Amino acid sequence: MADYQRLYKEFQASDIGIVMASVNDKATNQALMDRHGVDIPFAYGLDAEEMSRAVGCHYNVDDKFIEATGFLLQPDATVYLGAYSTGVLGRIRADNALSVIRYYQTKDTGFLPEQD
Repeated sequence: MADYQRLYKEFQASDIGIVMASVNDKATNQALMDRHGVDIPFAYGLDAEEMSRAVGCHYNVDDKFIEATGFLLQPDATVYLGAYSTGVLGRIRADNALSVIRYYQTKDTGFLPEQD
């Protein structure tokens, strides 16, 4: 979360949207965001088991939570890249996401929107 916040202005300058999501309630999320100085849009109150079925992320049955799962979406909302974690490793780092998106923004593939 902190690495995305650190690069948030660069994402915005490149016309790249970021949304974070959590199974926590609004108050819990807001406290976490305030504690870490995060002001990225955040969805909250997701159903962990339902999200696990919908996107295929790891669901911890005992503690009823999902591990971090990240997606890079194309402009048409199809998934370009997904990272499914079963622990603290295996997440899409902000600098990597920014690099790969900027790379495709420079190509004439129609894959990602070109920068003006």
